Amino acid sequence: VDEVLAVGDAAFQKKSLGKMGDVAKHGRTVIFVSHNMHAIQQLTQKCLYLEGGHVLDFHLTSKIVSKYLETTHREAKSSAVDLTHWQPRLGNNQAQLLKLEILDLQDRPTTTLPMFGAVKFRLRCNFPKKRDASFGILIHTAAEEPLLDLRNSDTTPPGHEYYGDVMVEATVSTLKMYPGEYLLSPWIADYSSRQNLDYVQYCSRITILPPLFEDRLLRLDPAWGKFYEKSAWLIS
Repeated sequence: VDEVLAVGDAAFQKKSLGKMGDVAKHGRTVIFVSHNMHAIQQLTQKCLYLEGGHVLDFHLTSKIVSKYLETTHREAKSSAVDLTHWQPRLGNNQAQLLKLEILDLQDRPTTTLPMFGAVKFRLRCNFPKKRDASFGILIHTAAEEPLLDLRNSDTTPPGHEYYGDVMVEATVSTLKMYPGEYLLSPWIADYSSRQNLDYVQYCSRITILPPLFEDRLLRLDPAWGKFYEKSAWLIS
């Protein structure tokens, strides 16, 4: 099955994935060809990694996906990224993202953060003409699955227009995502978020480290979830 997720609406895609899963459970082999790492992780147990018609590796899905993403996002490792000519990106040229910086609260560059720690994202942008806009950063899993969308329009009222060079800072006081590697995609849209002015995909990454709770390491497997929230329990 070649890129079945590239066509059809959400209902069709869900039906297709379900059918492939059912067929595989009844003892038949399904070969699924895709660039969608999230779907590959959901559907398959083993992967064949091809490049230029040659077999690079054949192993368990988790190992091959990690290898593929490490190769694909090799350039996305810096705490300060020049976005001027970055690809892939989407937009209508009414604004341009120029630079992304990842900082701690003391303005020190970083790409490694403790779980429950704080982080600051700094964007430098340019608007050739005056217009309204909203700013954000989409955080993806290492398999490119959208996970968390940070946006200023949640707290900034409408009516602002921007022109020329603009600097935007977003601070997250408590990052509760599970330990692991995450990809970053900054974006600028109109205030209503109906159209992309500029959307730069997978340009950097952050690593979240496991936390220490009372001298013990809290072991969290991403297979169990995406976020951790402390909760109060009563057992009687």
